[in-house]
Amino acid sequence: MAQQWLIDVKARFHSERVDSGPKDVSIYTVPDFLLHLKQNAYVPQMVSIGPLHHGNTTLSPMLTHKIHAVDTMFRRFRSPGATNSEFEDQVIAPIMALVPNVRECYQQEILFDDETLAWILTLDACFILKILRALSSGTNSDRSFFNRNIIEYTAYPVISDILMLENQIPFFVLLEILQLEFAKDERDASNELCILLDGARLTRLFYPFKERTASWLQRGIPEGHTVNHLLDLFRMLVIYSSFPDEETICKFNSSMAPRKKEILIPSASELSRAGINFKRVEGKFEKIGIKKNTFYLPRIRISSSIETVLRNLMALEICEADDMCVISRYVGLMCELIDSEKDVYVLKKAGIIKSYLGSNSEVAEMFNSISKGITRSYSDPFSKVREDAHNHYHSKIKVMVAEFANDHCSRPWRTASLIGASLLLLLTALQTIFSLHHRILAN
Repeated sequence: MAQQWLIDVKARFHSERVDSGPKDVSIYTVPDFLLHLKQNAYVPQMVSIGPLHHGNTTLSPMLTHKIHAVDTMFRRFRSPGATNSEFEDQVIAPIMALVPNVRECYQQEILFDDETLAWILTLDACFILKILRALSSGTNSDRSFFNRNIIEYTAYPVISDILMLENQIPFFVLLEILQLEFAKDERDASNELCILLDGARLTRLFYPFKERTASWLQRGIPEGHTVNHLLDLFRMLVIYSSFPDEETICKFNSSMAPRKKEILIPSASELSRAGINFKRVEGKFEKIGIKKNTFYLPRIRISSSIETVLRNLMALEICEADDMCVISRYVGLMCELIDSEKDVYVLKKAGIIKSYLGSNSEVAEMFNSISKGITRSYSDPFSKVREDAHNHYHSKIKVMVAEFANDHCSRPWRTASLIGASLLLLLTALQTIFSLHHRILAN
């Protein structure tokens, strides 16, 4: 066995050393430590997209719908007189030409041959586009899986799968399929795809914040800029208010003011008792801050699917070794604020949390579960917020005054009773003083 191991290692060493140039990796394998925490959040449950989970027998029923999607998108090749070779020459062949570039995108080695991989990419890209169209402008008359009513019912589990890190295909494959569908039509595939994404309510279904969707998606992707895949695009929508070109990223990073200092903050209910008010703010991460004892946070919508999306966005940041890790740091901040259902109650009352789950305890459990997958980094874009919260909470005078006011002045009748009792005590003291003074003068 040891001898066979040595033979295998030598063979792999020599074969991999020949092709040791840098790969432009953008589609990663989820790290084992994340998979062990919650495997279902990273492994597709309904549909496989791309080569990494292709062949999973539990997902095979979707193959019928993928073939239907290809059939409807390229119906011109199914007309009388058309041959199978025409479809393969005009659709599969152009996709096969992209296969070398596609292989470079995956961290894991793809073992499928070029033709098989081209068919996988074609089927899956057509399926995604058909889903987006069904959500955007589908009809109830369609008797297939892509009937609007059926799609809206299955949208959450299907789109959750489509937004998983290991379930991605390169964005340029989607664009190529659209361009092939248009044939001689001069429509721009990039703009068309952005219109589809916006119309399909992809961001409105899963976008965690209040805003309807980022306006720059409607304007399309600027020329000369690239998107790696759908999850990458979704991350851009979550973080940035405009397309993240170099200027936007620099401006955003400077506004976050990262510091190399880690500070843990008290929970929302503890901060509330210390006199910090919570208030919902319109906007995204750059709006998070503390001003005049008010903690400003964007509203987050909590649904049954948001945990999966957040976990995969965080996994993408970890795999890309993004030092800022904005989404991971934000989720970490929320995990510290939310320790129990009391904290959820405080944030819901302030309009910061909009929950579609059954109870406050479920929301707390979700954040407590996610917190186990958060890795620490030297740069924290919310370090100033943490520092302000920490300093306020540990200011003893403020804590004492705030807790006294919270305990004794939170209700009008309590306040009135406190004032009355204080006045009575004062008058009693004055009466005693005057009585003693009078006796001293009399003697």
